[in-house]
Amino acid sequence: MHVIYAHPKDFPDSYVVREHFVTAGGKMFTSLVSCRHASLEEARASVRAERFCVPRHPDDDPVIVESWV
Repeated sequence: MHVIYAHPKDFPDSYVVREHFVTAGGKMFTSLVSCRHASLEEARASVRAERFCVPRHPDDDPVIVESWV
């Protein structure tokens, strides 16, 4: 799963895409590699084409734009 963030604290001037993984045991962790982009369109273009968009949930952190599964 890829999550697109708008201006998170660690990169306040960028949109960031972070990959999240779930282990066989059910634990979730975030990749140490993040991709920074100048625009939301660039961030979306960096996500693999075979994924589909899941809009943010109202309870998500406000910097989360959307997730791609």
